[in-house]
Amino acid sequence: HHLKQQEQQQEEKKSSFVMKEKEDSNDVPQDEPSQALTNSTNNGNKPLPRRMSTLQELSALPKFNTSFAMQFQLLTQRTLKQQRGERLTSMALVLQFTYLFFTALFWWRMPHNTDYIYQRNSLFFFMLIGQSNGVVTSAVHVFATERTLLQRERAKKMYRVASYFLAKTVSDMTNNVLLPVLYTMIVYWMANLRPTVTAYCQFSLTYYLIFSTAQSMGLALSIAIPKTQLALVLAPPITLFFMIMGGFYIPIDQMHPGIEWATWLSFCRYGYSALLINEYAGRDIPCANGGNQSPETDDLVSILAPRGSDTADNCPLAGEDVLKAMGIQGAAVENFWFNIVMLVLLQLIFRLISYWMLRRSK
Repeated sequence: HHLKQQEQQQEEKKSSFVMKEKEDSNDVPQDEPSQALTNSTNNGNKPLPRRMSTLQELSALPKFNTSFAMQFQLLTQRTLKQQRGERLTSMALVLQFTYLFFTALFWWRMPHNTDYIYQRNSLFFFMLIGQSNGVVTSAVHVFATERTLLQRERAKKMYRVASYFLAKTVSDMTNNVLLPVLYTMIVYWMANLRPTVTAYCQFSLTYYLIFSTAQSMGLALSIAIPKTQLALVLAPPITLFFMIMGGFYIPIDQMHPGIEWATWLSFCRYGYSALLINEYAGRDIPCANGGNQSPETDDLVSILAPRGSDTADNCPLAGEDVLKAMGIQGAAVENFWFNIVMLVLLQLIFRLISYWMLRRSK
């Protein structure tokens, strides 16, 4: 009898403990949806049905949380900071000073006479080759490091492709070509090129457009060739091909007709032609030694002078004769601003192709 009483007391304690837990759970506050659902079920009503959004409602939602202007501003600031640390480095400064040192050794203060026509032409092409090739290779390498980040952020719909592309274009037109342009601006006075303010400004503008067009071509190559190693292997020979089409090694009018058409696609042709026109157009080049020509000068003048004319009658040498000897002939081609417009047009073409491929890439 005593054992039965103990079992009844234990069962009463258990039931009172369970009832207390239920009361405590009812006292805990619930959020509004769950409370409404509980009330509806407690009242004997059915739960509220779930409804899918319509296409009109989904299309009305903004695809991006920020505006295009805000995306462009933030991406431009980020890209400028990233590339400033990658391009404007102590190693890049050392490289440019090395270029300046060797340029000064070979082309220091060249006199304005016929003995130094070939040296001036070689200086223009050396600056074009050395700096443009580096710009193209650097553009291929830099975008390869950004590709993974771009794909991840595009998957999260953080920004538009157009805002990223415009921000990168602004950065490329400043950080990427800043040091090469400064190098050319110093070399102009160091090599004693045409001593006029107009010629100096046009010279700086031409090299800026050459380097920015080379950078645009490098960007297009890096997008078209996803594999970084393959892009770095193919970029130098492609750039070299365009440089051969520039007209320094072979005058344009002496190229085979089967390949001459490719010169119209070469940014080096328009850049090199603009540099030569800026240096020689509208001026006479005096002969060395006060008109007493050396044998080397006489041979050079006879080559550059119009065919069938007497060598002695071509001193001073007209600058237009130098342009004709380099294959720069024709009313449009001999115009400085025609070549500048063609550089801008090629740059736009490279950029548009890059944007189109970037939109199609995943």
